[in-house]
Amino acid sequence: MGQTSLGQGILAACFLSAVSVPLLLGLQWLGGSSAMFIVVLGLAYLAYLLAISPSCRGRLVFGLGSAVILLGACIVSPVSVVVGTLVVGLIWLVRSVLFYAGILPALWDGGLCTLSAVCALGTAVSTHRLWLAVWVFFLLQALFVYIPKRVARGPHGPSSGRGQAESASQSEAFTRAHRAAEEALQAMAQRL
Repeated sequence: MGQTSLGQGILAACFLSAVSVPLLLGLQWLGGSSAMFIVVLGLAYLAYLLAISPSCRGRLVFGLGSAVILLGACIVSPVSVVVGTLVVGLIWLVRSVLFYAGILPALWDGGLCTLSAVCALGTAVSTHRLWLAVWVFFLLQALFVYIPKRVARGPHGPSSGRGQAESASQSEAFTRAHRAAEEALQAMAQRL
């Protein structure tokens, strides 16, 4: 798919929050748990992410792997907190590998995922409205389009604003380590 936009994320948040209450009622009628509800919503969002991913590699592996992990977790430990943490972790993993070309954007996305989960939990506790908590979570997730795909490299020389200037060997070592980490992340993304 082409360029992802905030509008697409907002539409996904609207859709998932609109189907959340009927989905939960249907799962309860069938004897499902709240953990299964989290799995279904999480897999729906992961399918959306895989559909809009700029990378074609790894979509099938991530999709099937996520389904197996989440359904297995739901069977082994149907605790909503455990399953919810796994869903947030898988969302972060998919976006980090398929959408970003660096470590810093992946870390920023991890912060966004954590913020989304905390805000959704706070909304659920304060309002007791399931659809609103789902809306807040996925609305904040839509903001991932503003995280840059790659962070531009700046000069790694001594800084005039610091009290101690770093030596040239420390700067070169950092540059080599940073480059090696980015190459390792790109190699992982290509293998998937």
